[in-house]
Amino acid sequence: MTSSPPLVTVLVPAFNAARYIDETLESARTQTISDLEILVIDDGSKDETSDLIRRWQEKDLRIRLISQANGGVSSARNRGLREAKAGTSPSWIRTTCGRPTSWKPVKRV
Repeated sequence: MTSSPPLVTVLVPAFNAARYIDETLESARTQTISDLEILVIDDGSKDETSDLIRRWQEKDLRIRLISQANGGVSSARNRGLREAKAGTSPSWIRTTCGRPTSWKPVKRV
């Protein structure tokens, strides 16, 4: 039996986001749509961002950490779009850590 892909992918580009990542992931986890995956793209952080994300992964299997060398926020978003499992369904980008209301729809091309 195969599982279907999630309805929504939440992309969280993160660079040195340890100060805000807990609030960001808590916000993503408590959305009204529970059929989602949360991809956190660590864009070469030098702080404890990755460690904090790994702790969240233990609590919620929908969270996936993707690590890459620093390439900027656009590079991180694009990596997340490539890794997303939501298929052709709408995806969402978390634009800024620390602002729980800043969700923007992304149209797949």
